[in-house]
Amino acid sequence: MKALTFNRHTLSCALAAMLTGCSGSQAPIGSLSGMPQSVMTQSGAQRASSYGDLLYVSQHSNSGWSVVAMTYPQGQVVNEITDINEPWGLCSDTSGNVWVPSWDYAYEFAHGATSPTQALYSLDLFMLACSVDPTTGNLAVVASAESGGPTIAIWTQGGGNPTFYSPPFRAWSDGYDDQGNLFIDGSSDSQSFLFAELPKGSSTFTTITLDQPAKWPGSVQWDGKYITVSTLNPSEPKGRHHVVYRVQISGSTGHVVDTVYLDHAISAVGSWVQGNTIIGVQRNLHGFRLWHYPKGGRPFEKLTGFLEAWGVTVSVAPSRSRVRR
Repeated sequence: MKALTFNRHTLSCALAAMLTGCSGSQAPIGSLSGMPQSVMTQSGAQRASSYGDLLYVSQHSNSGWSVVAMTYPQGQVVNEITDINEPWGLCSDTSGNVWVPSWDYAYEFAHGATSPTQALYSLDLFMLACSVDPTTGNLAVVASAESGGPTIAIWTQGGGNPTFYSPPFRAWSDGYDDQGNLFIDGSSDSQSFLFAELPKGSSTFTTITLDQPAKWPGSVQWDGKYITVSTLNPSEPKGRHHVVYRVQISGSTGHVVDTVYLDHAISAVGSWVQGNTIIGVQRNLHGFRLWHYPKGGRPFEKLTGFLEAWGVTVSVAPSRSRVRR
């Protein structure tokens, strides 16, 4: 991926070049109140779905919140979904579907689509992040309930009414492993980093203690072999203390079997492991940096031009035979 500077002028030019007769108007999609809109026409959406893998970014600009989709790894903008109320963390499943949590809605978009496949609603929730169980298709959303503090809401196969679970701390991010166990990280008033597991079939979280220093929660994700945690190691020197721990779980202990150093990273919040690459949110640098994974070290590429980038995920084209890690 060549270095790409993204802004709304870039988006407008890219869409104008791709779409014939694009007027820039936005038409509502779906019939539910508060449903997001898109700057793409239906023909443009069909064209976007013909691309290969897509990189989705949630961001906030002077024009408001949106989710931008780009070809991956080329970095060509193909669509932007607007009128979404504060999309933070994003996630995708092995079929290429993308989930966008947004206040009390979680929207599902098929690969390259601009109209939601479904919109899951739960009153009183402020949704922050999500993960899809690869063994069941269940959707787990990290949320804050206005009436009762932090919660984890899980929809069975992405539909119906959710089941609520009470985490032992304020969760920030979640991630399933390949066995259907759910992991979360977060913090409390007294501790800046906490980690826990909701074992498959259980209704109770187990707090896990890492055997390496960790400060501030980041992203949690299965990388194909280990559950990973993006965080800060305060004992490392500046410029090298942003790390991704690859963790092996044994009861209530998390053994760090490998440390991936993200040199010159600015923020540990928000990352996505895609095969041999990790894409990390760099909010103070208005975009993302890319590192080799699990090698780490110096970033080999960057994606800039976002006023405030928040979440990132990669949607693998459904036609691909390879499995997303």
